[in-house]
Amino acid sequence: FIFFQHDDIERFRPGYGKSMVFFAYNGLVMCIENFVAHWPLFQMMKNTLPIPVITHLVLLTALPCGHLFTGDLIKGGYFTDFAVALPLIVRLE
Repeated sequence: FIFFQHDDIERFRPGYGKSMVFFAYNGLVMCIENFVAHWPLFQMMKNTLPIPVITHLVLLTALPCGHLFTGDLIKGGYFTDFAVALPLIVRLE
């Protein structure tokens, strides 16, 4: 992907490396998981929580950097056709 940063849609300024940062962050999370997976707290969560809850907790680890991967696509209008299915929280002025 080549993302673009823009003030208006006319000017195209590519932003390189955002997807690499996103996947490097997720790789770091996976490495940390390798070190802490044996801790009693995480073993208890693995054995007692339902699978959908565990799935949501895993997805929440990617949220801090998710804007690096999808932010420019959303601002550039790539997702306008199905924006109804993509809920966003925006501040009303």
